[in-house]
Amino acid sequence: MHFGSYRSFERESEKLRYIWERPYKVVGIGIMCRIMECNHFTDDVYMYIRKNMQDKRVHVYGMPLSQIRKYGKCIPNLSTDSTKWTKRVHKNPPLDKSICCTSETRPLFFYEYMKWIRRFNKELVW
Repeated sequence: MHFGSYRSFERESEKLRYIWERPYKVVGIGIMCRIMECNHFTDDVYMYIRKNMQDKRVHVYGMPLSQIRKYGKCIPNLSTDSTKWTKRVHKNPPLDKSICCTSETRPLFFYEYMKWIRRFNKELVW
């Protein structure tokens, strides 16, 4: 697959359709974690997911906050995980002392990250 090429993404997805169309399959999308901001490529990929996988559970590995904000509400059965919450989400106390969390501050960074997401996705249940 060619990174950042929608045609390549679509071609590779279609090659694997016979697998991910099976009942009870969870579709994992891993390439999105390398793209921090939304762009034409991400728009096209999430539109493909929405059109072709609406009845599937889709898991996006490392989905950045910008993509959660833009696409999180429009794709049913979407899940994500991320280590990105180990980075500071704002420059306000109590996270203003460092950019990255430590083992002692990890729960606080995670809590602030969840609060940040909830502000933009009120209907999500955690």
